[in-house]
Amino acid sequence: MIDNPFNIVRIIGILTVGAYLIYRFQLFSLIKSTFFSRGKNRLDNDISAKVEHYLSIHDSVLADENEISSEPVSAEPPRFHILKVLKNENLITLYFANQGGDIFNIEVQSSDIPIITIEPAEKILNKDSGDLKFYIDDNVSDKISFELIYSDKLSNKMTKKYLFSIEDQKLEEIII
Repeated sequence: MIDNPFNIVRIIGILTVGAYLIYRFQLFSLIKSTFFSRGKNRLDNDISAKVEHYLSIHDSVLADENEISSEPVSAEPPRFHILKVLKNENLITLYFANQGGDIFNIEVQSSDIPIITIEPAEKILNKDSGDLKFYIDDNVSDKISFELIYSDKLSNKMTKKYLFSIEDQKLEEIII
């Protein structure tokens, strides 16, 4: 019986058909037990479980939106580190690096000297450098106070006051 190759093919075919029928019977039993023996009760439980799941997802999304609205209303302020100060007859140029937050639309005002400028005036990002130019005359004092007016990255209009010592070449923020 095993000597004939056609018999081996028949045996493999019979085993394959048998395995298929067993699988189909098990699948039929699973479907029958799911829908007929447990009936409508199981389907209702599944639907209510899905509804609860979707509602919990919706509640978590609402909680996330509430957390987002509690973010701070101001961004990190700029912190200037002086790199170099050059003094000419009527001009002091202070080179700096920003080690703080990003600032945009920058203006500089001073009541101590007539002209003060900052470059770049459009934006100074974290780790960017720039310069302040103080145009002075002979009767300027050793300390120059000025205001830096800018927008932070959250578009808040901010003002910081600084005091620059010409003799010590130090820049200090004046806390109001």
